[in-house]
Amino acid sequence: MRAFIGILIVSGYNVLPGKKYYWDTKKDVHNELISGAMRRDRFIQIMKFLHLADNTKLDRSDRFYKVRPMVKIIKQKCLQNFVPSRFLDYDEAMIKYYGRHSCKQFIRGKPIRFGYKAWCLNTDAGYLIDFDFYQGKNPFSNAAHEEAVGKAAAPLLAMLEEIPKKELPYSIFFDNLFTGEGIVITKWLDNSVVVVASTAYGVAPLMKVKRFCRKQKKIIQLSQPYAISQYNKHMGGTDRMDEDVNSLRIGRQLRAEAEIRLATNERIGGGGDDGAKMPMRRKWIKGGMKCTGNFPDEDYSTYSNLSCVELLELFIDDELIRFIVEESEKYARFLNCPSPQITAEEMRAFIGILIVSGYNVLPGKKYYCDTKKDVHNELISGAMRRDRFIQIMKFQHLADNTKLDEAIGKNPFSNAAHEEAVGKAAAPLLAMLEEIPKKELPYSIFFDNLFTGK
Repeated sequence: MRAFIGILIVSGYNVLPGKKYYWDTKKDVHNELISGAMRRDRFIQIMKFLHLADNTKLDRSDRFYKVRPMVKIIKQKCLQNFVPSRFLDYDEAMIKYYGRHSCKQFIRGKPIRFGYKAWCLNTDAGYLIDFDFYQGKNPFSNAAHEEAVGKAAAPLLAMLEEIPKKELPYSIFFDNLFTGEGIVITKWLDNSVVVVASTAYGVAPLMKVKRFCRKQKKIIQLSQPYAISQYNKHMGGTDRMDEDVNSLRIGRQLRAEAEIRLATNERIGGGGDDGAKMPMRRKWIKGGMKCTGNFPDEDYSTYSNLSCVELLELFIDDELIRFIVEESEKYARFLNCPSPQITAEEMRAFIGILIVSGYNVLPGKKYYCDTKKDVHNELISGAMRRDRFIQIMKFQHLADNTKLDEAIGKNPFSNAAHEEAVGKAAAPLLAMLEEIPKKELPYSIFFDNLFTGK
């Protein structure tokens, strides 16, 4: 079980399209740490039976009954390992979830808009002290707390009753919940009006902060009330925790089967040198859909035996590679830097690394060349040195900066006759139809809310 949980943790920062790829032997996706820790079939078997509650003893008044036993253990461990810190903050956090559940929330403006809402008590450094899920009518709520401060703030009072060393003079920061007696209300004009009510801090001493002044078009110093300075300094603990969790969040790819083959040099309909033994995953269909007009039968025989790389090179060909290399060299000269001397083969490797990083996702580019088993990628580290990749990325450019057409707010390539005939939204369609091969064929074109003809 420790190995199973460890695999889940690694999958949070080393993200692949599906669980089977962690055990794949191909260099672009193989993970030595995971494949050496547990067999793939054993991992799938454990996942099949993983459970967190006794189905014969469920409290269905609790909408989180399926995870409640584990939640209680985690809350207990968070409190046990809490090192008392003066500054705490109470805020809501979102746990991403797109499925169906009566407790799923939508909060506009949050980085995670859909999911479960949890009230969290954190230190200002981001340590999670205690938490509680929002579920509407809470079977564990305290009626006296809810009557005193409302449902949103009641979990905070319950958490403060459980916190170790309650006698310490904690300073607690929160947004729009409640205030007590003996408060000082501070109002300050930042980009907008900011109001803070506090029982611990007031206006003095004034703090100095830097702000950009649009009128003077420069950074200036302003005086800021102490209460607002302390709020800005210590309120972000829950947000900091969210940031850390999001960088390691276990993805849905471990619960879904991916059916596409992503090996960079695998034959369509087969696999590598041993293609005869590989199950067919994708194939080109010849003559699958017949049109009623004068269209010829579809014939994909030209493409059916091409590898993924060869198919890609139909679009990213020598001409495009040469163009990117030339523009990157021009950009280096534009910056008055020495020529990076990028070769066509290096640019192909650079683009290949970008493609692999699209389905083998790590927290940062430097990790692909890391030697640690949990993140090391043999294909990328063998294709290009990390410093060379960073250098090419620095100068990679697609246009000559000395010949830019800065037509802002309008399309310089629009056709006035098209726009007058069908409007701006549909005009690009007419332009595309003029460029389409074999315009004489009776194409059927489908679109939404653009125009109609005769």
